[in-house]
Formats: sequence, structure tokens, C-alpha cells
Amino acid sequence: MTQRSRSADSGGAFRTWFSTLLGRMLVGAGVLLVVAALAVPTIAFVRTMSPSGQPPPASQARVGDPIRAVVKLDQQTGSGAFAATFLQGSNRYQLTGRRLRIELAADLSVAMGDTRSLRPGAVVQVSGHVSGADTINVHQATLLTGFVTVSQ
Repeated sequence: MTQRSRSADSGGAFRTWFSTLLGRMLVGAGVLLVVAALAVPTIAFVRTMSPSGQPPPASQARVGDPIRAVVKLDQQTGSGAFAATFLQGSNRYQLTGRRLRIELAADLSVAMGDTRSLRPGAVVQVSGHVSGADTINVHQATLLTGFVTVSQ
């Protein structure tokens, strides 16, 4: 069998799959499976990487519990402490009216900015632990100001 006849045979097999309704359905199902196999992990990854901005229900947040939330810093209340408001949403946030105290930990790590960027008006995703009633001790902060919008 020559090289030319081998390539002709493979082309014939390809045409055979598309010549019948069953063949077209099987190829279509295979394409859908591949798309689904790629889409499901991608969607799961995007959801885990998106800041949720949702505070845990007060009944579930106890002292020492880890917490991650998106907040707007309202005013500085001392060295390394802020009054803040929880935000709700993703990329387009809304003020919730729920106020809390943010305490910056000594080992604070700031992404997309520095500690000087943490000032009133800043929108920040904070990660830390609950250290008291409506108080979060923040170990990691990601500055979102300029990348997201906040509405009333």
C-alpha cells in the first residue's frame, strides 16, 4: 500500500462518519463532551477565584473563624484600624449597610498596592479571622479600587 492510498483510506473513513445520521450524531456528541470537559473546570476555577463579597451570617461567624470579605474602608479609627462597610456582589458591588471594624495584623500582606493604599474610600478584599463582634483581624488585603464599581 502506498502513502497516497493510506491517506485516501483515512479520508474515506472520515467521510464515512459524516455520511450517516448516526455518525454525525456521534461526532456531535463527542464535540459536546470535549467542550463540557473544558468548560466545567474553567467555570469552577473562575468561581473560586472571584471575590464573593458575602459576609458569613452572624450566627456562623465566631471568634477565631477564618473570614474573607470585600469591604469599603470608611474611616481610619486608629493606627492600623478602620471602620468599614461590607459590600455585596462581584465586580459591581453594593453597600450593604453592615458596618464592622478592620484591624490590620502586624504580618499584613497587601496585594495590588501597599499599606499606604489602605485609606478611607478604598475597596478591599480582606482575609483574616474574626477577632470579636463585627471585627476582622486582617492578614491579607487585596486592593480592588479602580477595578470594581460600588453603588449605593
